[in-house]
Amino acid sequence: GDDFDEAISNGLKNLKEGEQRDEASRDTLTVGGHKAVLVDTWDKLSHQWPKRFLFVWSGQDFVVLYTMAGTVEAAEPVFKAFKASFAFADSVQVAE
Repeated sequence: GDDFDEAISNGLKNLKEGEQRDEASRDTLTVGGHKAVLVDTWDKLSHQWPKRFLFVWSGQDFVVLYTMAGTVEAAEPVFKAFKASFAFADSVQVAE
């Protein structure tokens, strides 16, 4: 919904992506049974130096995985492995 998309946009702003970069694409998907959004950005002027962000909603907050500028292709195997193995624990217990 709108709140989810707004949270993604705010996340990109907090990561300083809104000032010099534009969104090239945004895709909604499911990762480990959780709603996720894959966002590709690029330089506003040249449309080069792509970056990729994967926002996964844990039910309380986002987990974010992202690449450095220009490394999207090299990082693709990491993104695929992460998406395939991603899981949240229902609860965490700390042993005393």
